Amino acid sequence: MDVVMGARAGGRAITFVLVAAALAACGPKLDGLEKGETGKAAEVRDGDTLVMADGLVVHLSGVEAPRGDQPRAKEARAALEKLVVHRDVQLAYGGQKRVRDAAVAHVFARTEGGRWVWVQQALLLAGDTRVHTRRENVARLAEMRTAEEAARKVRRGLWADPYFAVKPASALAKGEADIAADPVCAAEREALEAARSARTAEVTGAPKTAAATQAKDADPAEAERPRRPRRARDFQIVEGRIVSVAERERAVFLNFGADITRDFGVMAAGETLEAWPGGVEALKALEGKSVRVRGDVARCGKPLMRVDHAEQIEVLAP
Repeated sequence: MDVVMGARAGGRAITFVLVAAALAACGPKLDGLEKGETGKAAEVRDGDTLVMADGLVVHLSGVEAPRGDQPRAKEARAALEKLVVHRDVQLAYGGQKRVRDAAVAHVFARTEGGRWVWVQQALLLAGDTRVHTRRENVARLAEMRTAEEAARKVRRGLWADPYFAVKPASALAKGEADIAADPVCAAEREALEAARSARTAEVTGAPKTAAATQAKDADPAEAERPRRPRRARDFQIVEGRIVSVAERERAVFLNFGADITRDFGVMAAGETLEAWPGGVEALKALEGKSVRVRGDVARCGKPLMRVDHAEQIEVLAP
């Protein structure tokens, strides 16, 4: 009897190993995606960027993790590290493949048990990232939104922190006094003034401001070619009702309040309008509708979000 039971147990173990091997050999389900490179992930740089063993830098397509000094940046990095580092990884593409020599891909990682995990979905379900598509990469957006929504409903991960909460449009309204009182904006104004002074001095030989001189002393090589400082922007998910739509030359503005000088707004302009499904009329038809929009919002100016693809705007149920 013991021999029979042992044989059965051994048979089940062998079957399990064979099934696991078969699943691993099949690889991940890439429905709708183009198969890309394979290899091992060597390290992660932040919560949405990894580096393959061959040196290829990979940005996770369609998601954005906290970074820098933002809350939960360390947790997001650790979550990606746990999923991919020293594991077999399969890249897959659903749009633009490269940005500045780095891959922009959907990533699948193989677990110790041989199961393939779609990394974007796993991170979204755990509340370690938010959906943030680019115009050239919107593949699997519906699945990613569903995963994000599941985490947001139960306030899992970053969704428990008010910093990442979906903002009502009214909460983003700000005037000149609000901007002047923001220390980040004061530093930005100083940096912009220093850059303007440096550019003027390069052309005319005029004296630089004290800030521009300090910048040169700190980094002489960088000061050889004055650059416009990067302005502070925050990735936001905003909900509200579009109260009016205005068309100005080659731009359309979606206004979420009556005071266009301080209330939150969304702008689509230039080539974006030409490529927008349904064109300008489709944007005008959003008047009166409640929507959820996501994108970067300037911190030190009118709270304006520039959109460049229709997937940034979701019309909410009445």
